Amino acid sequence: MRVHIWGGLVALWLGGAVVSCGGSSGAIECRDDTSCDRFPGGDCLVNPVTGNQFCTYPDGECPSGMRWSDLDVEDSISGTCVAVSSGDDAGADSSVALDAGVDAQVAGTVVRLTADDGEAGDGFGHVAISGDTIAIGAPGDDDSAMNSGAVYIFEWNEGQQVWEQTRKLKAGDPTSGAAFGGAVALDGDVLVVGAAGVSNVGGAYVFERNGSGGWIQTPKLTSGANYDTFGGAVATDGTIVVVGAPGDDTNAPQSGAVYAYRRGVSSWDFKGKLTDPDSIQDDKLGASVAVTAQWIVTSAPGYDVTAGFNDGAVYVFETAGQSWLMKPRLVFPSSNGGGAFGSTVSVSGNVVAAGAQGAAGAGAVVMFGRNAGGVWEPTQTVTASNSTSGAKFGAAVAVSGTTMVIGAIGVDSNTGTAYRFDRGVDAWAETEFLDPAVVVPGAYFGAPVDADGSRIVIGAVFDTSSTGAAYVVMY
Repeated sequence: MRVHIWGGLVALWLGGAVVSCGGSSGAIECRDDTSCDRFPGGDCLVNPVTGNQFCTYPDGECPSGMRWSDLDVEDSISGTCVAVSSGDDAGADSSVALDAGVDAQVAGTVVRLTADDGEAGDGFGHVAISGDTIAIGAPGDDDSAMNSGAVYIFEWNEGQQVWEQTRKLKAGDPTSGAAFGGAVALDGDVLVVGAAGVSNVGGAYVFERNGSGGWIQTPKLTSGANYDTFGGAVATDGTIVVVGAPGDDTNAPQSGAVYAYRRGVSSWDFKGKLTDPDSIQDDKLGASVAVTAQWIVTSAPGYDVTAGFNDGAVYVFETAGQSWLMKPRLVFPSSNGGGAFGSTVSVSGNVVAAGAQGAAGAGAVVMFGRNAGGVWEPTQTVTASNSTSGAKFGAAVAVSGTTMVIGAIGVDSNTGTAYRFDRGVDAWAETEFLDPAVVVPGAYFGAPVDADGSRIVIGAVFDTSSTGAAYVVMY
């Protein structure tokens, strides 16, 4: 199925509910009285799963008179256009469940989130999700100082069936150019915010949610070295915090490093600095990070398998008491000069996903697992079903259990799209792709992305003059 997401909340065009369905009057009423029979070939169907009624049209496109609508769904088999109805009359605040039409096996709710005070250049869209909470960074926010940054908290209101903005967080020591919110990670009541531009050193801010729903900032984490871009990537599992510093110069200029912390009594205690002893200039270890209780996964997209090609590499560090041991370096299964393998990484259980947005010109994601001997090895390379040159498939990836979402920000002149994959018995398979129907070149829809169970969140940081937006898909 392909879901087109238009600007505004998906239900922006809905002003009423399904009343009935029929040949002349009483069809699905929209704000301008459009109904199924107002256009040639219109037909009313009933979703066999949800019971919802909806109009379809045979030509694969919404009739021109419905172009004001904020959502249409193209069924992957019939190509029919579907007008989706909402059960409330809250206008722009309405929620809507996607009807899959005759292809009803996938049905989700899509909501577009924006900051209540967003402005051009904020770059809202650096996303993380955990349960009923979403954190979205806006590193270009200027409230405290130019590009000092902010993070917005959205929480799911079960009673109202909406995502509500509940907090706007800022650094306790905001500075110009800090880019607070350029990276975010969330697990339960622990939020980590990267600010790679703080005083040219960089920092990571850990917030903990208290019993009343407030977020309390703990002491800032920093490397203390200039131009390390410390905080350019962050991750947490709730008890461990990992911070990437791809500009670290320990082994060579910008060879990179990763810093690991564990929760202490009243602060987060430094437990180790992870590097590759064989790293060289511009490897940029720490460009992307992910963590579980057992593994720290990171990448060095500048690593050269073939000298000068920036092939990229992925590193898995295994917990050993209070420290971590580096496992054998992982590289792309075949030669892929310029693939930028490791441009993003994700881990869930014993599954690692690593993006290679330049592989074969279109991009790919490599899945790794552990064999019977405990050795990490590639298990599958996934690509888009509609792969095109320059798509940058794999620019962002997130795995949660049996669900994976992958961003392809280069599609349609960097408008971007995102793909959902589900894991079967033997392999991962593409099940859905989502893209903004209104083409906004340069929006970068599809990076970053995150997933938690049946919920997916997709960033579009350059949407609407770089004001930014995020989309939540719930199944």
